[in-house]
Amino acid sequence: MLYYIGVFLIILNCVTGHNLQCDKIDNNNRFDCFPEYGSNQEDCERRGCCWSPPFGLKHNSNINTPYCYFPSDFPDYQVSSSQSLDNTLTYSLHKLNSTFRQKEILKLEARIVYDTKNRLRVQITDATKKRYQVPVFNNNYKAYEKMKRTDDTDYQIFVNKDPFAIKIYRKSSGRLIFDTSVAPLIYADQYIQFSTRLVSKIFYGIGEHQDSLAHEADWNRYTFWNRDIPPTVNTNLYGTHPFYMSLDQDGTAMGFYLLNSNAMDINVNPTPALTFITIGGIIDFYVYLGPSPSEVVAQHLDVVGRPQMPQYFTLGFHLCRWGYFTSEKLFEVIKRNRAIRIPYDVQWTDIDAMSQRLDWTYDKQNFSSLAQVIADLHAHDQYYVNIIDPAISNTPGYYPYESGLRQNVFIKPLNGSEPLIGVVWPGTTVFPDFTNPNTSVWWFEQAKNFHNQIPYDGIWIDMNEPSSFVDGSVHGCAGNQYDKPPYVPKVVGGALSSKTVCPSAQQHLSNHYNLHNLYGHFEAIATYNALRSIIKNKRPFILTRSSFGGTGQYAAHWSGDNRATWEDMYYSIPNMLSFNMFGIVQVGSDICGFSGDTNEELCVRWMQLGSFYPFMRNHNDDVSRDQDPAVFGKVAQDIIKKALLTRYTLLPYFYHLFYRSSQFGETVVRPMFFEFVRELPTHSIDRQFMVGPALLVTPVLEAAVDHVVGYFPNDTWYDFYNGHQLDISKGQYINLEAPITDINVHVRGGYVVPFQHPGLTTAQSRKNPFGLLVALKQNGTNKCAFGSLYWDDGQSLSSVDEQVFNYFNFMADQNGLTISRVRQGYDAKMILGHVKVYGVDKQVKMVTINGEMYDNFVYDDLNLVLEIKFIQVDMLLNKFISIFWS
Repeated sequence: MLYYIGVFLIILNCVTGHNLQCDKIDNNNRFDCFPEYGSNQEDCERRGCCWSPPFGLKHNSNINTPYCYFPSDFPDYQVSSSQSLDNTLTYSLHKLNSTFRQKEILKLEARIVYDTKNRLRVQITDATKKRYQVPVFNNNYKAYEKMKRTDDTDYQIFVNKDPFAIKIYRKSSGRLIFDTSVAPLIYADQYIQFSTRLVSKIFYGIGEHQDSLAHEADWNRYTFWNRDIPPTVNTNLYGTHPFYMSLDQDGTAMGFYLLNSNAMDINVNPTPALTFITIGGIIDFYVYLGPSPSEVVAQHLDVVGRPQMPQYFTLGFHLCRWGYFTSEKLFEVIKRNRAIRIPYDVQWTDIDAMSQRLDWTYDKQNFSSLAQVIADLHAHDQYYVNIIDPAISNTPGYYPYESGLRQNVFIKPLNGSEPLIGVVWPGTTVFPDFTNPNTSVWWFEQAKNFHNQIPYDGIWIDMNEPSSFVDGSVHGCAGNQYDKPPYVPKVVGGALSSKTVCPSAQQHLSNHYNLHNLYGHFEAIATYNALRSIIKNKRPFILTRSSFGGTGQYAAHWSGDNRATWEDMYYSIPNMLSFNMFGIVQVGSDICGFSGDTNEELCVRWMQLGSFYPFMRNHNDDVSRDQDPAVFGKVAQDIIKKALLTRYTLLPYFYHLFYRSSQFGETVVRPMFFEFVRELPTHSIDRQFMVGPALLVTPVLEAAVDHVVGYFPNDTWYDFYNGHQLDISKGQYINLEAPITDINVHVRGGYVVPFQHPGLTTAQSRKNPFGLLVALKQNGTNKCAFGSLYWDDGQSLSSVDEQVFNYFNFMADQNGLTISRVRQGYDAKMILGHVKVYGVDKQVKMVTINGEMYDNFVYDDLNLVLEIKFIQVDMLLNKFISIFWS
């Protein structure tokens, strides 16, 4: 019998090309050995890989189960020596022979650093020469002491020596959370590939892509090469954030970040596993142990940098369009929205306000009164932001170009002495090299000269992938190994030069091949530093389209040129939730849609949703109809106004969340699973989201509906508007009424949410009395609620460092509320005027404030809400304020 089995296996191997190492690998565990287009059996087997059609049919993904895949005995690296010193393990690696990738590097060095108790770093480099590494620095990085006892970590590391592989276990559970043994390591000059096993079938992050929040481990591919293109599924977009988070079976979270700025593919297969393919740099990654999702994000932001604290006015409503065409039309829009009393802080202009679309200019014919319009905005406590693209016209006599030539700040083609020339809005253009120190000086000069003419309050940096309307340059590219590398990730356009500058072009720190994905990041840094000097002592406000890990230290972000569709409205939610994980927390999407004509229902619903974006801007293009609030009917205007007044009411709560983000790396908006990780339905929800820990938003994302289904975890939930408590005893889906007049918002029991009576601008709102919304927790015997408030002048750069702020803690139970002033460092008028308490389940007949009877209260015995009005207690004159009811 054994004889016949052996004969059968020999025949099978000869007929199909299989061998025993291939036959042992099922569909789900195939790792692609031919990620390029055009795989075939002959070339596959020439690589020493297995070839066979997959069993069964493929479904629902943008790549197929590979026909060509690695055998389990594919040649790999071995450990030749190792050493341990302090908190670092170092391994010398070698591979006996090259495989199929060009210029494979046979000697490597791997360093594993026990970075902190719950974070480790792995670097794998060429052992014989230095390679390009990401030149990004975190301004906030804390220099942690070296781990004195590696036994104190939350992780355990095992290194397999032959073949080399790294496995990381979580000590508390013994679960394997990272495992490179699933596929071979390939390390060539322009091709690096490694894989890791995922802890579950669901993972998050991997941006910037148009996608759902939760990604399923099925055959799929995510490509990274920053690109100017309207958000499209399965397409590389504006930013590069190779960070992912995954949840273990028990709800514990882990995270991973690859610090690499080169073009990249991340392939997903249902093992579940991820394969990282990058065409430059080194392997340099961090693994975060959490164990909670919020702790994973905080650990990641310790590495890339925590977000800046925003100016308070930037939390208000922003209005913009490409296509005002004249300053008279611009002023008309401003006045008509003022006339209907729309809360409204910031007015923007797009490239139509420029003279011939030249940076740092304005059209003195069509926008002749722009300076007067800005003066009027400032007189009404409003602000102005203008757009600047990086590409500079090479028109002779144009000062930014001529001065840039003198200071040698522009990107040059390979071996060229003159700037590389592309084409953008003004025509032929050159591109500043923001990695060059000279460029920051030159950029500051242009920004200052323009500010002397037009006193802007912030800058919008767009088209900074960088975008060009031609491929490479008007003269083509050098065509070397950087313009046409041996492997090209699946970028839109098929080439790295597609609608951007030549990868072979030279910049100060390296070639564009290495620095492309960092272009917008370095521009954000230069713009941030310029504004710090121009608008002195104030936090710069910058909005950027292109981003990289750490950009949140310098700029806000929006999701780019979306469309006026319900689908794009939905995608705005996973986008902002993902960017909060990436550390760019002041994020939003163009409300009502950038391209295409919106309609009243879509715009009203989107304005309601946008009222809970961390960054709220209505913006559209030059060929679509107007979509500012005043163009709609009276009913729609009133609904939009109601949504905006809700936002302005909640700005103190938002501001406190931004403070927590800037200081502790927390998110401002977050997925539901961040707060309820043990409730499995929350793991895939992205049509609802949390604002901080206390507010749950359930928007309508479809046309012509008046109900919406939302999931409510096992907790206490109150209707935000009237305090009615939901009747639930466990986590469950609920069908909610959703009339066009309102967006569903619920308050979570156990939290005190600070608010402020809204004005028509943030400046007006900040002068008004504060209020506290107390939502008592009902499940259990401890019916308590807690909250805090950070408050400063809303603009100074050094408020936190110099302790020029006020801080309050709030604590409540079923009998009363106490307010404790923790810090008083900012001289301001802070009057407590209003308290609402949800969940007071006994009749209230008496209220005392600081021991004195107070009569101005109402108790709603239907919704069990106590409302105390017109309090007028100075929060700064009283270190403790007590309010009791009975």
